[in-house]
Amino acid sequence: MKKLIAGIVTGMIMSIIIIDYKGLAYQFAGIGETKPTSLAELDASYALNVLLITSVCVVLVYLLTYYIRKKQAAPN
Repeated sequence: MKKLIAGIVTGMIMSIIIIDYKGLAYQFAGIGETKPTSLAELDASYALNVLLITSVCVVLVYLLTYYIRKKQAAPN
C-alpha cells in the first residue's frame, strides 16, 4: 500500500512539473450591459496524460522497491 501511495504522489508531482497545465477556458462575450465571463473546464488530454504519468510512476516505484528488497535478501 505504501508503494501505491508513493507512486501516486510521485506521479502527481511529476505531472505538475512536466506538463505545466495552464487550463482551458472559454470566454463568453457580454450581451448588452453584462460583463464578459469565462468558463474553465478540465481538458481530457491533460487528464489522460496525468493518468499515464502516474501509472508509470506507480510501476517504477513498485519495480524499484522489488529490486531493492531482492538485493537486500540475496546472500553476499
